[in-house]
Amino acid sequence: MEFKKINDRRFQCRLDEEDLEDNNISLDDFFKNDTDKIHSLLEVIMEEAEKI
Repeated sequence: MEFKKINDRRFQCRLDEEDLEDNNISLDDFFKNDTDKIHSLLEVIMEEAEKI
């Protein structure tokens, strides 16, 4: 995951294929709107973003 802080309330996150694999999610999960997997990934992203 690569983060770029835009301001105090916004950040940009770039995920690569390895990040998706590490979190057991695929692009198909996004296209199928698998909310459980997407929500889990979002939690991981937010935890990492708090560190920046």
